[in-house]
Amino acid sequence: MLSAVVSPKVARELGKGTPLRPLDFSILSMLYGAGGHGVKLYLIPKTGLAHYRNVLQRVEVLEEQKLIEIYRPNTKTARWARLTPTGMLLTHRYFTEVQRAVNLMKYVGVAA
Repeated sequence: MLSAVVSPKVARELGKGTPLRPLDFSILSMLYGAGGHGVKLYLIPKTGLAHYRNVLQRVEVLEEQKLIEIYRPNTKTARWARLTPTGMLLTHRYFTEVQRAVNLMKYVGVAA
């Protein structure tokens, strides 16, 4: 499964007050279902190597619109995808975008 971390700012906003903690990408739908307003997950390789920073993806859950934003800082582009009730990506194009990041993480050995 794809690994992710919650930024310290988001952790504080959620009232956890904890440092980065590991998450499973599938928890995105759980956070959405629990009423997480604007919860942001940062998908990064566990290696933390600078030249893998292009894998960084910002996923923002917008509860009122049931959309997620996948932001790629290396190209300064954002992709939007609609979430189904189970939290799955609805549009193939956006699934491909996420899958590309997953494949790269697998290649560098940071995702199962």
